[in-house]
Amino acid sequence: LTAMPFLYLFADAVLHISNPAASFSLPGKGEVVHRTKRELDTTLLSERGSEVRIVGFDGDSPSSSLSYFDRVVSINGHRVKSLGDVLAAKARAKELPEDNFILERMPFGNRNLIPADQRGW
Repeated sequence: LTAMPFLYLFADAVLHISNPAASFSLPGKGEVVHRTKRELDTTLLSERGSEVRIVGFDGDSPSSSLSYFDRVVSINGHRVKSLGDVLAAKARAKELPEDNFILERMPFGNRNLIPADQRGW
């Protein structure tokens, strides 16, 4: 992931090949992890549609328990529908320090399900 900007900026060509028969098994993808508000304090979050993802970290490097693109699924059993849900829970955590944030690992972000020959690029 660190090299991706260089790949697009310095490559002469990037080929996107679609193979519907290919089965991709990404390490960690779909793994569910439980975290506390304190662990999410250093994260930078972004809302895309109805999903909230970790897109960065305050400081030098991410915590070993959190990763880029992790998706916040639920907080105390309530499904997360917006960034506002997460921010409200983080603010409320002063009174409820044991908020249980459930995250799903998505190490490479969302997979583009549109076939390569239909993407319009």
